[in-house]
Amino acid sequence: MTEIITAFFEIVIWTFVPAEACLALYRMYALSDEGEKNEHSLSIRAGFWGGIILFLIVFVAQVGRFVSIGFPDAGVYQGFNTSLALVGAIVVFSLMSNKRDMPVKYRGWMVLCLTALALWTFFHYLFIHTANEYILSLALGIALGLFAHRMLNPTKRFF
Repeated sequence: MTEIITAFFEIVIWTFVPAEACLALYRMYALSDEGEKNEHSLSIRAGFWGGIILFLIVFVAQVGRFVSIGFPDAGVYQGFNTSLALVGAIVVFSLMSNKRDMPVKYRGWMVLCLTALALWTFFHYLFIHTANEYILSLALGIALGLFAHRMLNPTKRFF
């Protein structure tokens, strides 16, 4: 029985966070490719590609530092912060429930930040392992907040 629980635990910590980061990245890409070429879609497309560039800047800075001092040798699972997960769920639920029509330029910035964050999360969680407790806690909390919002508002889109 212990092996089954351990295997399930390993599946959750090795697949859930990377899958959530990949889904967020896919959603940001899909947003940038939707619709006609108007101000809205151009802002989101620029935000998507800007997010990739921002990730590359952070990637080069982090890996450059680790090349000289050595990469951290920590396990993928470093703990779980229940309070952080619940705060993340409440914040995401509140943001999704209170969102108004956002100006076009802010949507581009939001896509830029979310694209860079999704790429950073995927890279950092799988290869660097220095913030995995926070990443895992927030990833599960964000998913809970998004699905709680969807449960209470089934006709509204996430973004």
